[in-house]
Amino acid sequence: MPNMQTWIIKFRPKRKPIKNLHINMPPPDGQAPVLAPENTTAIAIWMTVFSRIAWIKK
Repeated sequence: MPNMQTWIIKFRPKRKPIKNLHINMPPPDGQAPVLAPENTTAIAIWMTVFSRIAWIKK
């Protein structure tokens, strides 16, 4: 899956055979790795990351 971004951060989604979406803390100037279940749509991943921007920015 290609890299995605919100207005504030860039993130790199990767689909795996897991049950929950995991957002890892990004390095100061890097991209946030996001692990998502295999059947999750790109829009659902983007919306989840967007809803957690305040937590990611901390």
